[in-house]
Amino acid sequence: MKFIRSWWLHFFGGVAFLLVPVILSPQPPEVSRFALDPATIQELFSNALMLGFFYLNYFLLIPKFFQKGHYLIYFLWVGISFLLIIGIPEVVFSNEPGGNIPALNHNPPPKPNSEFRPDRGPGHQPPGFGAGPNSFLDKLFPWEELASYAYQLLLFSVVVMFSILLRLREALFQTEQAKSKAEIGSLKNQINPHFLFNTLNSIYALSIREKADKTGESVMKLSKMMRYVVSDSMEDRVSLESEIQYIENYLELQKLRLPIDFSLDYKKKGSFAGKKIAPLILISFVENAFKHGVSPEETGEVKIILETQGDEFILMVQNKIVSHQLAQHEKSGFGLGNTLSRLKLIYGDKQELEIGERNSYFRVHLRINLEC
Repeated sequence: MKFIRSWWLHFFGGVAFLLVPVILSPQPPEVSRFALDPATIQELFSNALMLGFFYLNYFLLIPKFFQKGHYLIYFLWVGISFLLIIGIPEVVFSNEPGGNIPALNHNPPPKPNSEFRPDRGPGHQPPGFGAGPNSFLDKLFPWEELASYAYQLLLFSVVVMFSILLRLREALFQTEQAKSKAEIGSLKNQINPHFLFNTLNSIYALSIREKADKTGESVMKLSKMMRYVVSDSMEDRVSLESEIQYIENYLELQKLRLPIDFSLDYKKKGSFAGKKIAPLILISFVENAFKHGVSPEETGEVKIILETQGDEFILMVQNKIVSHQLAQHEKSGFGLGNTLSRLKLIYGDKQELEIGERNSYFRVHLRINLEC
């Protein structure tokens, strides 16, 4: 339905644009409005070329060059298009009577010399007379021709700007839609039912073998995590400290179910106060490390470093790749796809992400400029 409505808007807009010269063309009262003269037909042809350029610019030039930052190539194509738009009608209608609007039959006929001098021969005219007082200026500056080209340049500029604005508006709308989908998908993934069930089972086991105070502490950490996901993460930006606190609560709950010989190395460097970050942008990398780094049959190892350097935040996560029996048991559908999409949408080129595997270790190195 939306596509049909958009098609009709383009259709009626194009027809209206083409009919502008017909509607505005001055006609004598005795001549029908739609009895087109050659000059109007030429302008109609020019507008058809202009309309064709609009769609060429909208569907090809803007996405291929302008939106990718190739401005020199883009404006080169725009300049060539303008020359073609004003040049093709000149060539096509140059031999048509009344065509070639700017240059033909617009200068007034020369005024006859009203001064009669019997002492001068027939046909003799004083300098500067005979062709009108402004004949020299008219030849030097063909005002009507220049005005016609100025009008075409103005109309062409409006078409260029309008097509750019429409395209950028559509791109912004698509980006917002993609961002919303990524945010929703991220939130769904963060409320990981397997993590929740496993944590509750761990807390239950803890309540049996340990004192009640540790059980209450674990429940409180889980409650804070759920509150952060459901409430705080709906903001565009959250404090870096609260994002890190969410990670630390996650690590504490993971410790309840880790094997005794599991190695967890967690470090923080720098100052985190007063800095903002997109919510739930880091936890995916941490969860992924535990998903692929924990096994009851092998000694696992996870290393996490959080660091700030001025306005830059750095996350390094490394895990030893172990057998995937536990990971296969915990098929949660969780992955890095949504997080990678969110990073690109939110931070663009203000973030650098390196992901790699070497010597049985999986490593993630993320750098984000928090200033943007």
